[in-house]
Amino acid sequence: MQFAPIRNMIIEEKPWEGICKIKPWEYQVTAVIPVLDTYESLSLCVELLRLQTVKPYIIVVDTGSTKENIEKINNLIDEDLEVHSIKLNGVEHPSDFVAMAMDLAQSLCRTKYLFATRRCFLDEAKLFGIFVGHLWRSFRRLLQVSSCWI
Repeated sequence: MQFAPIRNMIIEEKPWEGICKIKPWEYQVTAVIPVLDTYESLSLCVELLRLQTVKPYIIVVDTGSTKENIEKINNLIDEDLEVHSIKLNGVEHPSDFVAMAMDLAQSLCRTKYLFATRRCFLDEAKLFGIFVGHLWRSFRRLLQVSSCWI
C-alpha cells in the first residue's frame, strides 16, 4: 500500500489525494474501531463491516498494542482501511485511551457520517452467538415475508 502524499508525482496529479480507486471521502460512512492487542476479533469485525450493504471506510486506531499485535493489525491496511497508532506514556483514566482514539477518529473522518464501534462486543463467544442468532432470526423473518423486500 502506498500512502499519500505520493512521491515523484507532479502537482497537477494531486499527490495528496493518494492512489486509492475510491477515495476516503467518497464513501458514505466511516467506521472507527479503537483496539488494543485484539487482532483476532478486530479482523472479524472488519470482515463484518465489509459485508455491509453500504461499505464503510474503516479507521482502526490502535491504543498501544504490543509490537507483535501491531504488526498483525497493520497487515489489515488496504484501500478501504487505514491504521493509526496512539503511543502514550500514560493516562489519568483507563477510558482515556478509547476517548483519545475517538477524538483522533473524528479528526480523521472524511465522510459525512461516522460509525463508532468497538470490537469488544466480539470478545465474548456467548454474546457473539446471541448476535449471530439474532441476525439469523431476522434474516429468516425477511425471507418468510416477501413484502418486506423493497
